[in-house]
Amino acid sequence: LMARAGAGGGAGAMATLFLVAPDAEGYLTPLRRALGVAGGASLVRPGVVLARAVAADSYLLRRAVVPALEGMAGTALPRVWRL
Repeated sequence: LMARAGAGGGAGAMATLFLVAPDAEGYLTPLRRALGVAGGASLVRPGVVLARAVAADSYLLRRAVVPALEGMAGTALPRVWRL
């Protein structure tokens, strides 16, 4: 399924992130910047942000997702999550 152009363009790894918070809209620009060309983010409705990222493999996916998660959390992730 991920090999199809409309689904993943051949990507081997995918992540979906949700942020539910009263100030969720304020996270859109930093989240989009963190994900870069690997993904995107949208305001689903007030207070709810949905982000997706795809990459050729899990290592490249983590390189995009870890900074996005840290931006959403406002702190560094636990050491075992880092690359």
